[in-house]
Amino acid sequence: MSIVKIAFLGTFLLLAPPCWGQVATVSGVAEAIERADVFVGELDEAGAPGCALGVLDLDTRSWVYQGAYGLADIEHDIANTPDLVFGVASVTKQFTAAAVALAAHQGYFSLGDDIRAYVPEIPDYGAPITIRDLIHHTNGLRDIGRLILLTGKMRRYLGQDSRVGLLARQRATNFPAGTDYRYGNSDYLLLAELIERTSGQAFADYVEENIFRPLGMKDSYFGTATRGKDGRALPYSYTQEKWRGEEWLPEAPGDWGPAGLMTRLDDFAKWTANLFADESRLAGGAELTRMLRANGRLRDGSPVPYGFGLRLLRYRGLKTIGHSGSGYGYKAHTVIFPDRALGVFGFCNNGIYAQPVVMGLADIFLDLASDGQADPKEPAITLSPAQLKDFTGVYRENELRLPMIVESRGNGLLVTGDASPSIFEPVAMSRFRNKQNLIIEFEGRSEAGARFFIQKQGRKYGAGRFERVERLSLAKRQIAEYAGDYYSPEVDATYRFSVEGGKLMARILEKEPRSISPFTFEPLIEDEFVAIPDRLVIRFTRERGGALTGLVLTYQFGWITDVEFYRVQP
Repeated sequence: MSIVKIAFLGTFLLLAPPCWGQVATVSGVAEAIERADVFVGELDEAGAPGCALGVLDLDTRSWVYQGAYGLADIEHDIANTPDLVFGVASVTKQFTAAAVALAAHQGYFSLGDDIRAYVPEIPDYGAPITIRDLIHHTNGLRDIGRLILLTGKMRRYLGQDSRVGLLARQRATNFPAGTDYRYGNSDYLLLAELIERTSGQAFADYVEENIFRPLGMKDSYFGTATRGKDGRALPYSYTQEKWRGEEWLPEAPGDWGPAGLMTRLDDFAKWTANLFADESRLAGGAELTRMLRANGRLRDGSPVPYGFGLRLLRYRGLKTIGHSGSGYGYKAHTVIFPDRALGVFGFCNNGIYAQPVVMGLADIFLDLASDGQADPKEPAITLSPAQLKDFTGVYRENELRLPMIVESRGNGLLVTGDASPSIFEPVAMSRFRNKQNLIIEFEGRSEAGARFFIQKQGRKYGAGRFERVERLSLAKRQIAEYAGDYYSPEVDATYRFSVEGGKLMARILEKEPRSISPFTFEPLIEDEFVAIPDRLVIRFTRERGGALTGLVLTYQFGWITDVEFYRVQP
């Protein structure tokens, strides 16, 4: 068993603490530590990688708990420990946003400036995209990571210049800047580019000088190759029933900004403590750190659930500030409960999302029942198979053309089309909830059953309203009409569509090895096909006479919408 558990109460930072209440009594903390030890021990698996975990008391600037499980290096049987460095992927964004705030404080630019004043190759989309729009994900830019996948040529886009060039090829945005909020990575790529063009420093050097060094974050840096493997947990993922190292792709400096940060728990605790300190060690002081924690806003003044690289949400009635990260075998999740002066962090090297582990640990130290328990104010009820059948069928969100397939399973509904299938139990005649406390509610009546459902609580895609559709059934000869080559100047790639086994298949021509796999599409409605496992929808376009002219593609919950392809070969 490769488990390291460190439980202690000890101050590690010399910062003036705010006047918040203690996390718990000493006896309560001791009990939580015992429960955490059992929880961490149950996560360990022989010969597998794992995570480093920490629970931070923001009042005393001390660790309440640290632990680790799994292997940092499978080949050499080296265990994970809380002292090791991990990649934290998109958790990087809060450091990028802070660097931009510092650069604005230093007078390099103003946050309300049009980004094209500094990166003029980005097209004019009509509505100006400000630096604030980039910070708060209100810019509408298509996601750079998904665009690269669609090119089929990942090695072509390892550098920052090539990625900015790919963004410059885009002829449209997902929505006009300032009118909506949608998370992505293109904005933070451009923020890193902005730092370099205005400060004259490499992005990593600027962050080192202005954030890491003032805070004493001596073991934080960008890129796995910067300091080699010493002191670092190596990244893995589980494929084909074995663990595979994930350092096969060459170093990608273009990731720095949206991701790329390597750090360890003690360093991250210094950053977190400073974020909530009365006296900040960063230029701009406490006024700047308060700004980092504030919600962004749309042009109409509506708040969005995102600050400066930080998600601002609620968890079981408690305010939270934090972020997740996922990339190339590293996973991370960090969450701060400001009203309870508690931070819970998990850095993992097992390719598995860290969020369930971190939130399980948070439940222990917040003394909450395990997440996913039924809300006592809204207990589950029992519906008959005939009643459940009224809700089954295929539903489609109009804005992003996303489908959800609803099937009856026991005393509930299996909903497929999200990041993973989920069982929703009935809590009222037309109201259903899953274990993550997401709620959907069916409304309207038709001969086929409910006409639509609305995502009432939790994750929303587009408008969050899914209309019932009759799924189209096409014969092989009808599907063959769509076969041919389609080229997109926006991703500079040609897709070849063919009919195989009665289904429409798409392959990227001249793609690199280990690039994106072929897509298998099924018809949804007229001229519209969906690849549900890939969360990809294509809608074919026709000229006035009915001949096919091309298609538009929407990918991964609207991270990319309506990329245009032209038919080049029937």
